[in-house]
Amino acid sequence: MISNYSYSIIPTWFLSSLRSITATVLFMVIITVTTYGQAPTANNGILDARSWNFSDQRIALNGNWIFYEDQLISATDTDGKSSLVHFPKTWNEIRPSGGGSGYATYHLTVLLPQNIAVFALEIPQIYCSYKLWINGQILASNGKVGATKEETIPQWRPQTISFKNPGDTLHIHLQIANFHHYRGGSKDPIYLGTSDMLQHQRSISVWSNLAETGILIVLGIVFLVIYWGSDRKRITIYFALVCLTWALRSLFSNQYLFISYFPDFNWTVMVKTEYITLYLSLIWAMLFTHRLFPNESANALKYLLIGANILYILLALLAKPIQFTEFLSVYLFTAGTVLLYCAVVVLRAWINERIGVVFLVISMLLGLLIFTYDLFAYEGFFVYNAAIFGLGYLTVFLAMAMALLLHLKIIKSKKKPSNLLTYKDLYGESGDALR
Repeated sequence: MISNYSYSIIPTWFLSSLRSITATVLFMVIITVTTYGQAPTANNGILDARSWNFSDQRIALNGNWIFYEDQLISATDTDGKSSLVHFPKTWNEIRPSGGGSGYATYHLTVLLPQNIAVFALEIPQIYCSYKLWINGQILASNGKVGATKEETIPQWRPQTISFKNPGDTLHIHLQIANFHHYRGGSKDPIYLGTSDMLQHQRSISVWSNLAETGILIVLGIVFLVIYWGSDRKRITIYFALVCLTWALRSLFSNQYLFISYFPDFNWTVMVKTEYITLYLSLIWAMLFTHRLFPNESANALKYLLIGANILYILLALLAKPIQFTEFLSVYLFTAGTVLLYCAVVVLRAWINERIGVVFLVISMLLGLLIFTYDLFAYEGFFVYNAAIFGLGYLTVFLAMAMALLLHLKIIKSKKKPSNLLTYKDLYGESGDALR
């Protein structure tokens, strides 16, 4: 089957690089999973981190925080009506009503070792505005916190903020307000670590994200040139659109790098861009897969899934974020169906030994691995590593590019049958046995 193929004009350096990147991603996933230790958690609003080795790992400030629902308590006044809630959790998860709108205040006390000179907090995307104090001093904010929709300005800008060790105790005071998104609160943890470590990790995340974006833009432009230059096959334009759409999405999701450089950018436009680029990427991916392996595709299911994604695009364009973000869990079922459809097409092509399918198999398996990693990191089983995503997605797109180049015969492939008798084997070069 796949082993019967040899690629005569594929540069050996590319195959070696592809194998190396794939191995690196797998290694990083394994290391990330196995090195994730059991960190202490907060109880009754206090987290004891005095014995934590900050030189090796950051610590997630998870556990029971003091919670003041529907109250914007100042950092110097903590006398309001409070309860204990687990952080991080969205308000939709902790409220009986399941609603995510409103405002609240959190408070956590962290007991610190005194051998660290400068600490840092890694603050994630929070729904949808916040203000954070450290020992009474404002350390970070995002958007504008308010008690009404009119007073509140949403914004998402993950950031890493350094501060000097305040002594043996750290008082974290956090106000959150949300009137613009279906979810409220925070689904991701806040991390505490040394400034050097967290700032270094932030730099790696930023540069890996920028590298992913840049390479995808270059790939997209190259295949646009191929399309307009000589090819004019729709499969080429579909792949170019996948690359360019995902490049745009990489700037408007996860690290939200575009917002880091343009913090006053309109939040509603940002959220619409994040969602619409996801829907469009799946549409281009389905059309690409269908054009690459038309005999293995099912037209009816393809058009049904494309139609569903177009409806989601229209919903994101016409509705407010607080409305269309409510359907994210429903869309995950649609996205899963799209991935399953593409996987079945690729597996059928593998069975039928289509040219270039080996690269699509690599792309599919690595894509599923990254998605599984993302899911487990989201559930908190181990630490999220942005470099894994950058390298992983680059490998996926490079493998897809190789499959397309083979399909277009820009790179030659040569099939070597192992145990099959041919006409030439039976009758020779001139066919004398027939005379």
